Amino acid sequence: MEAELCPWEDTIIIAAASGNTDELQRELEKGTNVNVGDHEYQRTPLYWAVLRGHDAAVLLLLSHGANSNTPEPAGGKTPLLVAVAGTKGGHKSVVRRLLGAGADTDTPDMSGDTPLIVAARNGKIAMLKLLLEGGADPDIRDWRRGQTALSLAAEAGHDGMVDLLCLHGATASLADDHGMTPMAHALENNHEGVARKLADHEALHDPRDAAQILSDTLAGVRAEVIDPYEDLKDEVALPRAAADGCEDVVKRTLEHGIDVDVTDVNARDDNGMTPLLLIATDGNTKALTLLLDAGGDPSAGDEIDNLTIMGRAAEDDNVAVVELLLDRKVSPREDDKTLLYALHNRSKLDRVGTDGYNFIKTLVDHGADAYLDAWVDDRPLVIAAEHGIEDIVALLLKAEFNSAALRQEHIRNAICVAAEEGEEVCLKLLMDEYVPGGEEVETPWEWAKSYRFGRSYELLRPYFDPNRGNREEQDDSDDDE
Repeated sequence: MEAELCPWEDTIIIAAASGNTDELQRELEKGTNVNVGDHEYQRTPLYWAVLRGHDAAVLLLLSHGANSNTPEPAGGKTPLLVAVAGTKGGHKSVVRRLLGAGADTDTPDMSGDTPLIVAARNGKIAMLKLLLEGGADPDIRDWRRGQTALSLAAEAGHDGMVDLLCLHGATASLADDHGMTPMAHALENNHEGVARKLADHEALHDPRDAAQILSDTLAGVRAEVIDPYEDLKDEVALPRAAADGCEDVVKRTLEHGIDVDVTDVNARDDNGMTPLLLIATDGNTKALTLLLDAGGDPSAGDEIDNLTIMGRAAEDDNVAVVELLLDRKVSPREDDKTLLYALHNRSKLDRVGTDGYNFIKTLVDHGADAYLDAWVDDRPLVIAAEHGIEDIVALLLKAEFNSAALRQEHIRNAICVAAEEGEEVCLKLLMDEYVPGGEEVETPWEWAKSYRFGRSYELLRPYFDPNRGNREEQDDSDDDE
């Protein structure tokens, strides 16, 4: 994802977006309106400082009366929601500043998402804790299906997040728009440990004991899974069951009257989706295995983005599906977006850790092309550098490549982004592999001298400025005089 730049027309906006507190202080002392909106987006200086994670600039603006609840007009996102959704797990120090300044925890954006829902959906437990301690409503619902944060956490099997929400009084029995409780979501996704925790929590407010609550919920989930398909023709039931991840129904349908040949298993529904594509989002590997054994084509793409099952699974962070496909000798090159989506996945970037590194390494080891010529706006190395994922940058730099010139183009782009984001370790890794020359339109140093965005100029100067040493010696001699 390209780093979002601000419109360069107001000094206070530029200073806030680049984290230049000295310039920002001068503007505020001159009496510049601390809540002025930029000309293009009407975003305030505080919004820009929060967006770029500049803690000191945020503190300075808040101390001068910046409104912590002013949303940006286009999407209705408040500074707090932007901070929670930030890279690397969110800007925690900025979130603390905003909460301390009275930022409202439950204000939704235009899509209906609140900071707590965003934190829960993306697995950001540190953000969730800060918001709950700051007074966020633990039972607030999302706009998609009316799910609470507890429902989203249970669905994902996030034990720690479930514990935290229960501790702050989240209602375990609260059903979403489809009548599914958090426990039902946990059971449907085979998170039995989470379901038992929720049963224990619900039993505190229910005349039934935990075992009975669990049994009743399980019976309801089983009925919900099986009943909707009984009156459907097999050719209709198969894609629907695949979309819902119901391996029992998939197996039953394949064994029944349907003539299991490749045409039927790969038939597309009204939206152009095959059963395999539908199952990628759910991640049910048992149902996936049944479909593959019956002749499902893993190379079939959807009719919108031509995304295959592997690409869709990577996009939804379904590692188990990707690993199963790799075990069955499906190449990640079947879909050139697989590596890109695995890196772009917001939750993957927020908790890349050992599991995330191993996932990316597995794709690279199985032949995923890290330097594809088709990638122009988004490139794996640039994404990793932008988010400061040092071990992934190092991994991609060691990956095989077909064109040295194309690899250098990717490295050059990543250098500019790493400098812009202040990612010094990533910058050093990239500079160790950078070879100037060739068909470069503009070197990173020429770019830095032209834009001078944030600290990029000073970060790149030691690598590119041949006169740096002479100037510093001259500066020292001037000081001695």
